[in-house]
Amino acid sequence: MLFILRQLRRLELRKRSGRYFLYAIGEIVLVVVGILVALQINNWNEERKLADVETELLRGLLADLNQTAENLDEGIAFNQFTELKYREILDALDDENVDETQLEGAFGQIDNWAALYPTTSAYASLKAKGIDIIQNSKLRNAIVELYENEFVFLLEDTDRSEWSIHDSVKMPFFAKHFEVRTPEEGIVLWEFSNDTATANDFQSLRTNQEFINLLSLMVRMRATNLAFSKATQVKLTQVIESIEQELGGRS
Repeated sequence: MLFILRQLRRLELRKRSGRYFLYAIGEIVLVVVGILVALQINNWNEERKLADVETELLRGLLADLNQTAENLDEGIAFNQFTELKYREILDALDDENVDETQLEGAFGQIDNWAALYPTTSAYASLKAKGIDIIQNSKLRNAIVELYENEFVFLLEDTDRSEWSIHDSVKMPFFAKHFEVRTPEEGIVLWEFSNDTATANDFQSLRTNQEFINLLSLMVRMRATNLAFSKATQVKLTQVIESIEQELGGRS
């Protein structure tokens, strides 16, 4: 009898041990699953936060690029205006019947041009956060190309060339041969600029080869400036549309 009771007790202990073992395994599985779920939720939260940061950066870039596009449009229009005025002066040099007073507005544009100064605060924030935060690689590359190449070229090459000629050639010649005139208050003479000037001796300028060369150089530089500006304008518009499309897919 005692033997049977001992066997039954051992069997019960084995059953209990098996249940405890299964219970322990279940607890471990639950803990592991809980940890994995917590990690996944944490990853989702981090991804959501990064997506929110990316969205805000793209919105900032869009605002900056729209402002830059507006400035660029105005700059192109003004530079087209000045190029026409330079050509007007060149044509007038060969016209014996020209009234030089009609050229005062054109003379006033000799030292003028519009430079592109892109708004870069949002791009600076993007670089600080890390360019790779923008998940769309095609869009990311287009933004970097626009800021690091197109804008830099216009500022460092085209605009620097304008400044170089302006400081070393244009202004010394302009100051020597022209007198700046200030129009009466409230009178708007030109759509883009109210600057006017008169030539000290227009007749001598007709055959002044230095002046002819200067005007020819300015026309060529301005035409080059406009060509690159318009090319940048196209790429700028494409990036703006791409950002709008990217943001539109998130709303």
